[in-house]
Amino acid sequence: IQQVYAKVNPSVVAVVAEQSDGSAAVGTGVIMTESGYIITNAHVLTDGKSFKVIMSDESEYAAKVIGKDNKTDLAVIKIDGSDFPAATMGNSDEVVLGEAVVAIGNPAGLSGSVTNGIVSGLNRQIRSDATGFDMNCIQTNAAISPGNSGGALVNMYGQVIGITSSKYVSSSYEGLGFAITINEVLPIVQDLIDNGYVTDRVRVGITFISLLPEEVQQNFADEIGMKTIPDDLSGVWITEIAEDCDIANTELQVNDVIVSVQGEAVDDYDSLNAAIAGLKGGDTMEARCRRYQPNGTFEEFTIQCKLMEDTSGNY
Repeated sequence: IQQVYAKVNPSVVAVVAEQSDGSAAVGTGVIMTESGYIITNAHVLTDGKSFKVIMSDESEYAAKVIGKDNKTDLAVIKIDGSDFPAATMGNSDEVVLGEAVVAIGNPAGLSGSVTNGIVSGLNRQIRSDATGFDMNCIQTNAAISPGNSGGALVNMYGQVIGITSSKYVSSSYEGLGFAITINEVLPIVQDLIDNGYVTDRVRVGITFISLLPEEVQQNFADEIGMKTIPDDLSGVWITEIAEDCDIANTELQVNDVIVSVQGEAVDDYDSLNAAIAGLKGGDTMEARCRRYQPNGTFEEFTIQCKLMEDTSGNY
């Protein structure tokens, strides 16, 4: 552990986000390239007015945001200079259950903290508490605290195999920490460097609520003015339509229900995402919709709209 720490700690930095009220939030980053690109978590940068990086030798650099993706909670910042101590990236596909790992970061602003543990689980599809978006994670019992966010999970060869995030944690259980696998991190980070956003994402242009929960069904019935909940009520309840998207040009209205997309039934965020998987900006989406009346009947209609490329990085 001492040797691993000595090798990797110079590549792990404190990321300080100066807030407009004069306070500062501190997270962690991992130096990715000798030219000063640094991987961190998107939530570390939230509300930051300006950013700086503090190296392990306590030297400080001003940092600029290259791109951040709230959906995956990953971001890239850059400092000016050369010959920075870049971390060695590992291959997370080669990680085995039970192997020893070390987490290096800045929990509670305590820079250069190291905790150790083992790989407790592999291929965990963990949903971020912030975004509801699944990422492939390594589970570890090495302690991961909020300030560790953006830090490194390292194998005993001193290779980074994951980026730790306090947004992918289980707050109700001790000893359950998660790191996004480095093989999932690197393509996203490269996209952020090349484009400033993650490519090949689409935006439909709707805000909706799943009609799966019974209380939502009751709220929907109340909104439409129905005395009872219809027997076969399912789908997603449209609460907002973005004016700048093509879907605003269709007959879809607020309080309509989309029941299927591309011929696949949809009833929540995951099923809608699955139905449009593989579609790109400019592709056409077909959706079957229902408009309910106060007496419980509905008329069914089909819409077609072009999808937009989503460059926002939001979820």
